[in-house]
Amino acid sequence: MSKRKKMLVVDIDGTLVNDEKEITKKTLEKLHMMIDEGHYVVIATGRPTKGVKKIAKKLNFDNKGGYVVSFNGARVVDWKSEEVLYEKSLENKFIPEILEKVREYDLGFVTYDKDHIIAGTDVDEYMSLESKITDISVKEPDDFFEYVNFDVSKCIITCDPKIAGEFENKFQKMSRGRYEVYRSADFFIDVVAKGVDKYSAVEELAKKLGVEHRDVICCGDSYNDISMIEGAGIGVAMGNAVDEAKSVADYVTLSNNDDGIAKVIDKFVFNIA
Repeated sequence: MSKRKKMLVVDIDGTLVNDEKEITKKTLEKLHMMIDEGHYVVIATGRPTKGVKKIAKKLNFDNKGGYVVSFNGARVVDWKSEEVLYEKSLENKFIPEILEKVREYDLGFVTYDKDHIIAGTDVDEYMSLESKITDISVKEPDDFFEYVNFDVSKCIITCDPKIAGEFENKFQKMSRGRYEVYRSADFFIDVVAKGVDKYSAVEELAKKLGVEHRDVICCGDSYNDISMIEGAGIGVAMGNAVDEAKSVADYVTLSNNDDGIAKVIDKFVFNIA
């Protein structure tokens, strides 16, 4: 009887990487051991697919294979073959009403094409941070709506963390269930197609790979990780996670600065206490 394959799903920022945006040596070694033993490692992030390149390279996805859930679940890619396994885009028709309100409230707004972050408002510090983290440049088209004439993977509303909760609620009400609105960071409010979240994409991938629900381990720290922490066979919140994530977790591991993911691999993949 063949050994059951486990699927470890990890968020990037605040989970897989430490506060210096690096994967620690111990965690990287454990991840490589997992892959070498035939288990699946999946990155699940709010970042665009292109913004995962450096992390995927460190995990050796280019050679040994791996999977990326990007845009908070709007797209799933087999990294080695570059095959898109699942995709659900936000219809273009919703963008004008969202951007109109963003401008009215004097917030920031971006979406993405294949190669750029596309700004619908003046570039602010949060967009610059997104550009730095993902290593993707910000493009400011002369006519935003003429340029963005396609369905998009996701939009981000950027704002001061102090008011993010208030505006998350406002845009959720405005959506009237036609699309999803939720925070992915203290200063990011994501807008994606209806039914899109990290766990929906993870569930689709697990089915394709034939991994049993009980063997799906999802780890995260932020609001956009709650769906997969709650839905997984084993849901893990990082020690540095928001309280809302910890409250739905089966297990709270160490922080992202203390090899929290390495501990999860030992405990739930290799069964080392």
